[in-house]
Amino acid sequence: MGRCILIKMLIKNKKSQVWGLDLIIASIIFMAGIIVFYLYAINFSTEAEESLDTLFNDGNFISNVLLSEGVPAGWSGSNVSSPGLVSQSKINETKLEGFYSLVGSDYQKSKRMLNTKFDFYVYFTEKMSINSSIIDGIGKSGVNRTNILESESLQNIVKIERFTIYNNKPTQLNVYVWN
Repeated sequence: MGRCILIKMLIKNKKSQVWGLDLIIASIIFMAGIIVFYLYAINFSTEAEESLDTLFNDGNFISNVLLSEGVPAGWSGSNVSSPGLVSQSKINETKLEGFYSLVGSDYQKSKRMLNTKFDFYVYFTEKMSINSSIIDGIGKSGVNRTNILESESLQNIVKIERFTIYNNKPTQLNVYVWN
């Protein structure tokens, strides 16, 4: 009978040893999960900030390029390197028409000239007239100033506002950039 009690005590001790091992393994898995979640949370917020910073930088760069004279200063569709819209501190109608034609004929080429990988859309608060037709804006096909903010497919969007002179009136140049 003494022997049975001894065997039962050994069995109880082995069960508690297995239970203790299970607890240690579960704790290690739990801690690993916490660490992975923590690292993901830190990196995720950094990526979002970097994406918005890049969008702001590209938007500012596009607006600076468009509010310059361009390269060469008297550029046309065949010799343009940088499509600036300004001459004598005002929006030049000929350059605006050239930019409209450039974007309409080869949107990807215009993105490369504006040194951006993101989509863009440009408009003035003053109505724009190209070849005696009123247009909403210049940029990605199928986009206009009313549907750009309502689109659910856009992940991040940035709006840059700059002031200039168009048709001898002060107006606002708006540049939307998104990914």
